[in-house]
Amino acid sequence: MSDDDDVTLWVGSERSPEGTYITTVNYGQDIARTLNRDEAKDYAQTCVARAIQAEHDSALFALFKGMGVAFSDIAKMIAEDLRPDRPVDEAATAPFGFEPAVGMKGPFIHFTVNGKPTGGHLSTGKLKSHALDVLSALAAADLDQAFYRFATGALGQSKDRAAAVVSSLGNHWPTDAQIYRTDYA
Repeated sequence: MSDDDDVTLWVGSERSPEGTYITTVNYGQDIARTLNRDEAKDYAQTCVARAIQAEHDSALFALFKGMGVAFSDIAKMIAEDLRPDRPVDEAATAPFGFEPAVGMKGPFIHFTVNGKPTGGHLSTGKLKSHALDVLSALAAADLDQAFYRFATGALGQSKDRAAAVVSSLGNHWPTDAQIYRTDYA
């Protein structure tokens, strides 16, 4: 379903109210998730796992279809017999949900917010790319924190000025390596 991806998630390094740089994932103007180091790793791992689950389901459909098993029987087997055995940490990506699915074009992901369907979806490749963006933003947050300490220390900048300088780094980031926005629309 890669031609029809319609979910836009913004990923970046932002300064928290406590003054440290953290990884954030934003959907729209009002829905955000902040991630500390461990949460970012769990979030990314869960995204990759959900994408692989959709791809695995797609392979199962192809396998059993080739054996002459009816589509409805394959769907029931996957939903009732296989999916219950899959470890899923819904809290790792909350409030966002990434539900594996298989359609006529192959595997894809239904996107939910607070357990409610948004009508949006993304390809498994885009979800894996999103996971990498989260890990990239995690690395950037560490670097942003170090640069902020340097700006307030060695450069003698005020906290507000140092935060503004760190924020401006996004304007100078190489365009082919942009981690501050993940747009799947």
